[in-house]
Amino acid sequence: MSIENDVSFSINLLEKTFSDFKKDETINNLEMSLDYLCKAVGRDIFIIPPKGKKQHILYLKKEIGKTLKLLKG
Repeated sequence: MSIENDVSFSINLLEKTFSDFKKDETINNLEMSLDYLCKAVGRDIFIIPPKGKKQHILYLKKEIGKTLKLLKG
């Protein structure tokens, strides 16, 4: 393996690690937001999110939207 390949591999690994970290951070923030909103409107929920991180994020956003409608209504 050449130095260029090693550097390229390292950069790709760092980008993937950072991307995973950002998704985990987003999931954590969305879960805390959903928890807070549910407590505010008295919505008692138990979530079983999808396995994929992107699907998990979309699921949480959908649940936050449902909870916000309860808050407005």
